[in-house]
Amino acid sequence: MMQVAQILTRDEDTRICILSAVAGVTNKLVSFAQESARRGDLFQDICLQHKKIAHDLEIEDLSGSDLKALFEGLESFMASSLTPAQFDEVLSFGERLSTTLMYHYLKVQGHPVVFWDARHFIVTDDHFGKATPFPDQISEKMKAALSQLQGHELIITQGFIGATVLGKTTTVGRGGSDYTAALFAEGLKAEQLNIYTDVRGVYTMDPNRVTGAKFIPHLGFQEMAELANFGAKILHPATLSPCFRANIPVVIGSTFEPNAGHTLVTALSPKPLDKKVPVQAIAMRKDQILLTIKSLHMLNAHGFLANIFTILSNHKVSIDVITTSEVSVALTVDGSLNHAHGHHPFSNPELLQELKAFADVAVEENLTLVTLVGPNLSQHVGALQSVIGAMDHVPIRLICQGASASNISFLIPATHATDVVTHLHQKFIES
Repeated sequence: MMQVAQILTRDEDTRICILSAVAGVTNKLVSFAQESARRGDLFQDICLQHKKIAHDLEIEDLSGSDLKALFEGLESFMASSLTPAQFDEVLSFGERLSTTLMYHYLKVQGHPVVFWDARHFIVTDDHFGKATPFPDQISEKMKAALSQLQGHELIITQGFIGATVLGKTTTVGRGGSDYTAALFAEGLKAEQLNIYTDVRGVYTMDPNRVTGAKFIPHLGFQEMAELANFGAKILHPATLSPCFRANIPVVIGSTFEPNAGHTLVTALSPKPLDKKVPVQAIAMRKDQILLTIKSLHMLNAHGFLANIFTILSNHKVSIDVITTSEVSVALTVDGSLNHAHGHHPFSNPELLQELKAFADVAVEENLTLVTLVGPNLSQHVGALQSVIGAMDHVPIRLICQGASASNISFLIPATHATDVVTHLHQKFIES
C-alpha cells in the first residue's frame, strides 16, 4: 500500500488509480461464497487482514467506520444461499475494502484525493461472473463526474467490478482489474495507461517455467493481445481493446521495482525479428477442453456450424481455437475452474443434450494450448513446418495457423507441456 501510494504521488499527471483487492482476498471471498460451512472463519480472516493493514498504515480511526460498514455488508451474506448476482456482490468487497484503505491513507498524507464507486461508472450487462461492459455509457458517466471536480484531484476507484443498468453489482472476470482500468482510461481519454504488477513487464515465456526467458521492452497491441488471450497472465485478455480503440499506449511495470524498466505496448508493432522463424514469445494455457462434434447427416447440408455456434452462444461458452471440415468441428474451450463462479463449461447437461440432438460429441480434457507469437509469424515461409518438426515426439491434438498472422497454436497433452515450451523456447528464442 505504501509503495503504491509513492507511485501514485510521484507524478502530478497521474489522474486516476484503479485498484485490485489485497492479495489473496478474492480467493477467500470465492471460498466464502461457495463453502457455507467456512464462512465464519473466512469472514473473521478477511476482517483481521484489513484491520491489520489499517493499523500498520496508522489510519484505524479515519477508516474505521467505512471498514465497519463494508464488514457488515459482507456479513449479511453469512446465512444466504447465493444467487449469481449475490456471488458477484460478495466478490466486490475485496476491491471496495482495498480502495477504502488507499483513499484514507492518501488523505492522511495530505494528498487531494476523491473516492469513486466503480459501479456508478462501469455499466455492464447482467452476465454475472463475466459481465460485458458498455463503453459508451462509461464514457458519458465519467465525463459528467469529471466536470464536478477541480481538475487536480487523484481519483481512487475499484477494478474488476461494475453494475447493471438497474444497479446490480457485476464482475468482469477474474484478473479483470486491468480491463476496467483500460475502460476508465478510454473514458478519461488518457494519454497513457500504466499497469503495475508483480513483474517488471512481459517476458518471452513465464520465467518461473523457463529459466532462459527474456525481457521484452516493446510489443504491439496485436502481439500482446495474442499473448494475453492464449495464457500470459500478465494482462486480462480484454484489456487492450479499449486502449486500441482510443490509441492509448500501455506501460507494464513492477509495483515493487517501478524504476527497473517496463514493457511498452503500442499500436505500432516493433520491427519483425531478423530470424527465419520470428517467434517473439510463447504462451501456454492449461486446463483446455477439446470438443469434437461430428455429423455425417450434415454432409453438403447448410446450418451445421450455425447450429453449433448458436447453442454455445446461448450457453455463454467462449471458444478459443477452432478447426473445421465438412462434417466435423474441433474446438477448444477454457476448462479452468479458476474463474469467479467456478463452473465447468460442460457441467450443464442441457448443453450437451442440445449438441447431441444432431451430432456425435466427444469431450477430451487434460490438454494444454501452446501458442507461439510474433509479428507476421504465420506468414513466414517454413515457420509452421519448423515448429512441427521441433515437436515430432509429441502427439498434437489440434493445430491452428492462418486465422491470425501473429500466432501459431497447437493443442497437446498436459503431461508434455512443460518440456515442449522449454524446448521451443530454446530452439526459437534462445538460439
